[in-house]
Amino acid sequence: MKIPLEETMFRIRQYLSGDNDTQVLFLDLPGTMNNPNVLQIISNCDYVFCPMAACKYDIESTLGYCQFIHDRLMTMGYGNLKGVKILWNKVDARERSDLYNAYDEFMESIGLEAMKTTIPAVPGTGSGATSLSIGISAKSGVTGL
Repeated sequence: MKIPLEETMFRIRQYLSGDNDTQVLFLDLPGTMNNPNVLQIISNCDYVFCPMAACKYDIESTLGYCQFIHDRLMTMGYGNLKGVKILWNKVDARERSDLYNAYDEFMESIGLEAMKTTIPAVPGTGSGATSLSIGISAKSGVTGL
């Protein structure tokens, strides 16, 4: 279901206050900070997962995005956010793993963490996760929204 960002928090509150057994809610968000609604939504999530491909543009933009979220929301204690996780995406098994290891070490040095799980590249399709961020809100973590 596609919901305009302006309505997202209202719809989440409405859904989670209803009669359901939802424990995890996945949100597919745009990978931009140019919309104030994105920051509000992220700050009310428990975790943010950001897919990142091993190309210069993706690495620079994803790390900047994640570091902003980590430094401005998590470190300052703004909202419910408990973690920002980076998910290597479009991983080609033929690529050198020491490249990923070097970036993983760098991310750790700035307070970010890459997940051990990766999403493999599908040859000839360019497919994999394409959204920059996916937020998760657990029902227990949205009290006071």
